[in-house]
Amino acid sequence: MKFNWKFWQGSPYATRVGSALGASRNAIGIGAGVVVGAYLLMVLALGWWWSFEPDLFDPVAEAKAQAARSNLGPSLLTGYATATTAAVLAETLLQKRGGYLSNDIFPPGVYLDNTPSWEFGVLVYLRDISRALRNSFSRSQSQSAEDPHLAAAQGNFFYDNASWIFPQSESEYADGAARLR
Repeated sequence: MKFNWKFWQGSPYATRVGSALGASRNAIGIGAGVVVGAYLLMVLALGWWWSFEPDLFDPVAEAKAQAARSNLGPSLLTGYATATTAAVLAETLLQKRGGYLSNDIFPPGVYLDNTPSWEFGVLVYLRDISRALRNSFSRSQSQSAEDPHLAAAQGNFFYDNASWIFPQSESEYADGAARLR
Protein backbone atom coordinates (compact mmCIF):
# COMPACT_ATOMS: atom_id res chain seq x y z
CA MET A 1 0.00 0.00 0.00
CA LYS A 2 1.34 3.39 -0.96
CA PHE A 3 1.17 6.42 1.27
CA ASN A 4 -0.61 9.39 -0.21
CA TRP A 5 1.82 12.32 0.26
CA LYS A 6 -0.55 14.85 -1.20
CA PHE A 7 -3.13 14.00 1.41
CA TRP A 8 -0.50 14.41 4.19
CA GLN A 9 0.73 17.77 2.89
CA GLY A 10 -2.76 19.21 2.79
CA SER A 11 -3.81 17.99 6.23
CA PRO A 12 -4.09 20.45 9.16
CA TYR A 13 -1.67 18.31 11.21
CA ALA A 14 1.08 18.68 8.61
CA THR A 15 0.59 22.45 8.55
CA ARG A 16 0.94 22.72 12.33
CA VAL A 17 4.07 20.53 12.37
CA GLY A 18 5.62 22.44 9.46
CA SER A 19 4.99 25.85 11.02
CA ALA A 20 6.41 24.69 14.37
CA LEU A 21 9.53 23.35 12.67
CA GLY A 22 9.93 26.58 10.70
CA ALA A 23 9.60 28.68 13.86
CA SER A 24 12.20 26.64 15.71
CA ARG A 25 14.56 26.83 12.74
CA ASN A 26 14.20 30.61 12.71
CA ALA A 27 14.88 30.78 16.46
CA ILE A 28 17.98 28.63 16.08
CA GLY A 29 19.19 30.79 13.18
CA ILE A 30 18.64 34.01 15.13
CA GLY A 31 20.32 32.56 18.24
CA ALA A 32 23.31 31.39 16.22
CA GLY A 33 23.55 34.81 14.57
CA VAL A 34 23.54 36.54 17.95
CA VAL A 35 26.24 34.21 19.30
CA VAL A 36 28.45 34.66 16.22
CA GLY A 37 27.93 38.44 16.30
CA ALA A 38 28.82 38.62 19.99
CA TYR A 39 31.94 36.51 19.39
CA LEU A 40 33.06 38.74 16.51
CA LEU A 41 32.44 41.87 18.54
CA MET A 42 34.45 40.44 21.45
CA VAL A 43 37.33 39.46 19.13
CA LEU A 44 37.39 42.93 17.54
CA ALA A 45 37.36 44.66 20.94
CA LEU A 46 40.14 42.41 22.24
CA GLY A 47 42.19 43.01 19.08
CA TRP A 48 41.77 46.77 19.51
CA TRP A 49 42.85 46.52 23.18
CA TRP A 50 45.91 44.42 22.32
CA SER A 51 47.02 46.86 19.60
CA PHE A 52 48.08 49.62 22.00
CA GLU A 53 51.80 50.37 22.14
CA PRO A 54 53.66 49.56 25.35
CA ASP A 55 54.77 52.45 27.56
CA LEU A 56 58.12 54.13 26.97
CA PHE A 57 60.91 53.90 29.54
CA ASP A 58 64.15 55.74 30.24
CA PRO A 59 67.02 53.29 29.66
CA VAL A 60 69.54 55.12 31.88
CA ALA A 61 67.07 55.49 34.76
CA GLU A 62 66.12 51.81 34.44
CA ALA A 63 69.79 50.78 34.45
CA LYS A 64 70.47 52.89 37.56
CA ALA A 65 67.43 51.42 39.31
CA GLN A 66 68.56 47.89 38.40
CA ALA A 67 72.07 48.63 39.65
CA ALA A 68 70.65 49.98 42.93
CA ARG A 69 68.54 46.81 43.36
CA SER A 70 71.63 44.69 42.68
CA ASN A 71 73.82 46.72 45.12
CA LEU A 72 76.36 47.56 42.41
CA GLY A 73 76.80 51.17 43.49
CA PRO A 74 76.18 54.48 41.72
CA SER A 75 78.57 53.98 38.77
CA LEU A 76 77.51 51.71 35.94
CA LEU A 77 79.84 49.25 34.26
CA THR A 78 80.42 49.39 30.52
CA GLY A 79 77.48 47.82 28.74
CA TYR A 80 75.25 47.71 31.85
CA ALA A 81 72.68 50.15 30.44
CA THR A 82 72.68 48.30 27.13
CA ALA A 83 72.14 44.90 28.76
CA THR A 84 69.44 46.29 31.05
CA THR A 85 67.66 47.92 28.10
CA ALA A 86 67.73 44.63 26.18
CA ALA A 87 66.33 42.76 29.20
CA VAL A 88 63.55 45.33 29.68
CA LEU A 89 62.65 45.13 25.98
CA ALA A 90 62.52 41.33 26.12
CA GLU A 91 60.26 41.49 29.18
CA THR A 92 58.07 44.12 27.48
CA LEU A 93 57.82 41.86 24.44
CA LEU A 94 56.35 39.12 26.62
CA GLN A 95 54.33 41.13 29.16
CA LYS A 96 52.60 43.78 27.05
CA ARG A 97 48.84 43.72 26.46
CA GLY A 98 47.96 40.43 24.82
CA GLY A 99 51.37 38.92 25.54
CA TYR A 100 53.52 37.63 22.69
CA LEU A 101 51.30 37.55 19.56
CA SER A 102 53.63 36.44 16.75
CA ASN A 103 52.92 32.75 17.31
CA ASP A 104 49.15 33.01 17.90
CA ILE A 105 46.99 30.66 15.87
CA PHE A 106 43.55 31.94 16.96
CA PRO A 107 41.80 35.31 16.67
CA PRO A 108 42.39 38.10 17.42
CA GLY A 109 46.16 37.52 17.42
CA VAL A 110 46.13 35.83 14.04
CA TYR A 111 44.67 38.83 12.19
CA LEU A 112 46.69 41.55 13.92
CA ASP A 113 49.61 42.56 11.73
CA ASN A 114 51.15 45.69 13.28
CA THR A 115 51.82 44.22 16.72
CA PRO A 116 53.57 41.05 15.46
CA SER A 117 55.62 43.24 13.09
CA TRP A 118 56.67 45.39 16.07
CA GLU A 119 57.47 42.22 18.01
CA PHE A 120 59.67 40.95 15.19
CA GLY A 121 61.53 44.28 15.10
CA VAL A 122 62.20 44.04 18.83
CA LEU A 123 63.31 40.44 18.37
CA VAL A 124 65.76 41.41 15.61
CA TYR A 125 67.16 44.08 17.94
CA LEU A 126 67.50 41.53 20.75
CA ARG A 127 69.28 39.10 18.43
CA ASP A 128 71.69 41.78 17.23
CA ILE A 129 72.42 43.26 20.66
CA SER A 130 72.90 39.87 22.29
CA ARG A 131 75.41 38.98 19.59
CA ALA A 132 77.21 42.31 20.07
CA LEU A 133 77.25 41.94 23.86
CA ARG A 134 78.62 38.42 23.54
CA ASN A 135 81.29 39.17 20.94
CA SER A 136 82.34 42.75 21.75
CA PHE A 137 81.55 43.49 25.38
CA SER A 138 82.17 40.25 27.20
CA ARG A 139 85.54 39.53 25.59
CA SER A 140 88.41 41.95 25.43
CA GLN A 141 90.26 39.90 22.81
CA SER A 142 89.34 37.03 20.54
CA GLN A 143 91.10 34.51 22.83
CA SER A 144 89.30 35.65 25.98
CA ALA A 145 86.70 33.44 27.61
CA GLU A 146 83.16 34.48 26.81
CA ASP A 147 80.43 35.08 29.37
CA PRO A 148 78.31 31.91 29.55
CA HIS A 149 75.12 33.87 30.33
CA LEU A 150 75.49 36.01 27.20
CA ALA A 151 76.24 32.95 25.07
CA ALA A 152 73.08 31.24 26.32
CA ALA A 153 71.01 34.43 25.98
CA GLN A 154 72.05 34.80 22.36
CA GLY A 155 70.85 31.26 21.66
CA ASN A 156 67.54 31.95 23.41
CA PHE A 157 66.78 34.97 21.24
CA PHE A 158 67.54 33.08 18.03
CA TYR A 159 64.74 30.62 18.73
CA ASP A 160 61.97 30.45 16.09
CA ASN A 161 59.56 33.35 16.64
CA ALA A 162 56.52 31.42 15.32
CA SER A 163 56.90 28.31 17.51
CA TRP A 164 53.93 27.92 19.81
CA ILE A 165 54.50 24.45 21.25
CA PHE A 166 57.36 22.34 22.66
CA PRO A 167 58.98 24.69 23.78
CA GLN A 168 57.14 27.92 23.29
CA SER A 169 58.98 30.97 21.98
CA GLU A 170 57.86 32.87 25.07
CA SER A 171 59.73 30.57 27.45
CA GLU A 172 62.93 30.81 25.40
CA TYR A 173 62.76 34.62 25.29
CA ALA A 174 62.00 34.79 29.03
CA ASP A 175 65.10 32.67 29.71
CA GLY A 176 67.14 35.02 27.51
CA ALA A 177 65.89 38.07 29.42
CA ALA A 178 66.73 36.41 32.73
CA ARG A 179 70.24 35.61 31.50
CA LEU A 180 70.73 39.22 30.38
CA ARG A 181 69.74 40.43 33.85
